[in-house]
Amino acid sequence: MRKEIIIQFLKKNIVWIIYIFSFAIVAFYLISKGHQIAGDSGKYINLNPQRPPGYPLFLSFFKIFGDNYLDLVVYFQVFLNIFALIYFVNYLKKLFSLPAYSLLFVLPLLLFSINHYFFSNAILTEGISIPIFLIMSVFLFRAIEQLDYKMLLIAMGLNALLVLIRGQFLFMYPVFMLCIFYFYFQEKNILSSLKYIALLGLVFLGQQFLNKTYHYFVHGEFISTPSSNMALAANVFYVSSRDDVNNFQKEEDQKLFTAIYDSIYKHNYTLNSFRNHSDEWSEERSQAGETVQQVEHYSSSFNEILHRTINVILQNHYKELGGIQHWEAINNKAMDLALPLMKKNWLPLLKNNFLDVAISGFESRVNIILFLSLMLVSLFSLIKGNMFGSIFSLITIMHLLNYILVAIGGRVLPRYSIYTSLLLVLCSIFLIMKFLINKNN
Repeated sequence: MRKEIIIQFLKKNIVWIIYIFSFAIVAFYLISKGHQIAGDSGKYINLNPQRPPGYPLFLSFFKIFGDNYLDLVVYFQVFLNIFALIYFVNYLKKLFSLPAYSLLFVLPLLLFSINHYFFSNAILTEGISIPIFLIMSVFLFRAIEQLDYKMLLIAMGLNALLVLIRGQFLFMYPVFMLCIFYFYFQEKNILSSLKYIALLGLVFLGQQFLNKTYHYFVHGEFISTPSSNMALAANVFYVSSRDDVNNFQKEEDQKLFTAIYDSIYKHNYTLNSFRNHSDEWSEERSQAGETVQQVEHYSSSFNEILHRTINVILQNHYKELGGIQHWEAINNKAMDLALPLMKKNWLPLLKNNFLDVAISGFESRVNIILFLSLMLVSLFSLIKGNMFGSIFSLITIMHLLNYILVAIGGRVLPRYSIYTSLLLVLCSIFLIMKFLINKNN
């Protein structure tokens, strides 16, 4: 009798047994590698004022457990990532009404992803931001599926936490606004919609307040994290020209612009210098089109502009200031330099960002066509009242907004797009499985 019970249990739960066994092996492998220190890790460990509070406070909590706390961080991150992945795909299984064995088809992809893209054993924000984003997405999809404002509010709260970890997740605020509009068109309840618009505003203000409060207690100034403006300035300096110096009113700004621009042009880090030396690039990369070469040049130039030029010149300019005041002054001056350049060069800036998204993000025309086709079909299904169309419309909009925000603030890299790319790939796979299983039945 006991043997039969065990056999029945194994048959009923074989999929989850395989999952637990597979992820246990991956967890052991990741943990055995120990914690990995990356270039930015020290800034989080040392509570650098250029970093938002989420991850530094997360690391600080584990410091109470002793000198080997970073290994404990890795244990936590690995199991959080595993939990979030299983939680997410289990929700998709239920959403698409698929049998349990369907989870086995995505298992190799999950194991590969957590090992190569999730940074589970690295002391980086991605170690916790990716799993929290997946959990947040489940609540967001449930909100759309059930027209449930409470689920949407939970998703807003989780996203506020994500913004405190990585400012990149500001792209979700327009998404939440679109969700509230969607709810209104479904329910025609203007008072409820206005209430949740107000709550969304409060969540945003609360997240900003917590950010400033952290810097007040840790660094002595009630200000937002002073970090993002230099990346924006690097983006704009790439498409600027020498005569843009005339757009600045202050002599200080003119001198800083001239110092930065002359340096990056001399080292061939601007769009103009790329065009003036395009023959050299064509000889070196004759197989690539001009637009691909331009994006490659931009990608290789960005860090040089940001870290070795703007950062160095502005740090030297404000060397008499200390602490967070030093970084605040640099961040504010970077914006002072960026705004006039954006007004003058908005068209080449827009074109360069578009090319970066198209080539570094989507990587090929085929991928762009597939994405746009999916977006159009999803929007058409949304209009027809199809729930899957609603969710896929949401995912494609999230993916596009993520790319746009990343491109404006810097380079488009896989580590920045992995969040929405993972949603897009996994949901597409589950939709295909639903189609194939229904067709066979």
